[in-house]
Amino acid sequence: MGPANNLSSATVLAGVLVGVFLNNNAPIAPAPAGRDWTGSNGTAATISPALQEVFFIGDGRTGTGSGALQTFVIPTGATRLFLGVADSAGTNFNNTGGYSVTINDNQAVGAVPEPATFGLLGLGMAALAVMKRKQ
Repeated sequence: MGPANNLSSATVLAGVLVGVFLNNNAPIAPAPAGRDWTGSNGTAATISPALQEVFFIGDGRTGTGSGALQTFVIPTGATRLFLGVADSAGTNFNNTGGYSVTINDNQAVGAVPEPATFGLLGLGMAALAVMKRKQ
């Protein structure tokens, strides 16, 4: 597949579930390098695609129909995930069936405060120190 529309190319088997992470903007050139997902890349325990990189999801397991659940790392700046089916040329008239997708965010959101929080914490501590001196 591809590259097209500033998305990477991807080598996958026909009919598999694929994804691509994007930010809030339309994809811009250059597209990331393509990847062959037909071997061990597609069955890795952790997959870390770049923005605009089409990546293999398949059944989301490290084996075909079995194995551990895979982890897909959301790239920095991503705000949207698009899912699609890699279709082969000339067969888009015969598609039937569906996919059931479950997304779990196991990331500890807010576990590490952003730098601005540290700055506000410092200002608050300084204000408390000034107030204590006035007493």
